[in-house]
Amino acid sequence: MAVSFFSFLPDKNKGDPKAKERFARLGVIVSILRDPSKRERYNFFYKNGVPRWRGTGYLYSRFRPGLGSVIVVVMVIASGMQYIAGQVNYYQQRNRIVRFVEDARGHLAANAPKGRAPSLGKSFIEIGERAMRCEVKGDEYLIVYPDDREPVHWNTAWLKKPTIQDVFMIRMPKQWIDRLIGKKEQVQEVQPEAEEEVKEVKTKKKTVTRRRGAPRMNQ
Repeated sequence: MAVSFFSFLPDKNKGDPKAKERFARLGVIVSILRDPSKRERYNFFYKNGVPRWRGTGYLYSRFRPGLGSVIVVVMVIASGMQYIAGQVNYYQQRNRIVRFVEDARGHLAANAPKGRAPSLGKSFIEIGERAMRCEVKGDEYLIVYPDDREPVHWNTAWLKKPTIQDVFMIRMPKQWIDRLIGKKEQVQEVQPEAEEEVKEVKTKKKTVTRRRGAPRMNQ
C-alpha cells in the first residue's frame, strides 16, 4: 500500500500534469476512509447515488411513472373511492328505513293500550315538518302514503348492495365484452319473444273490440 501511495507523489511524476490532482484526490480518499463518520456518509452516497442540481436544490433521480402508470393509479384510487361511497350510501339508506320503521312503531305503541302495542299496522311518521300516513309491514319494510300520491314502498331487501363488480373500472370492460359477445345473442333471442307478446296483445284487443261491438253475422 505504501509503495502504491508514494508512486502517486508529484515529485516522482514530474512529467504528468495531472499528478498533483490525482495525489490530492487520493489524500481526500484516505481521510474519508480513516474517519468513521465520513466513511458512513461515503457509504450512503455510494449506495443511493449522488444527487444532481435541479431547479432550486439537489434532487435524486428517482423512478418517474409514465402516463399509463399514472392513469392506472388514478383509476384504482377513483374506483376505491367509488366503492367506499357506494357502501356508505347503501348503509345510510338502510339505516334511514330502519329508523322510520322504529319511529312508526313508536307512534303505534304510544296510541295502543299498555302491553298491547302492535309491531305491524298503520301509523304515521314525521318527514321534515310533515306527518305522513304509513303502514309497517315488517322490521325493515314500510309503506308511506303521501298526500295525493301513490304509495312509496321502503324495503331494505330491495336495496342493491354495491359490490366490486359495480366499480366502473370493472363494469366498463365487462359492458364492452357483453356488447361484443353476449349482447347480440341476447337481442336475437328476445326478438321472437317480443313478437309473440305483440301478437298476443293484438289478439286480445280484437277480442275486446268484438265483445264491445255488435256480434258479427256469419256469411
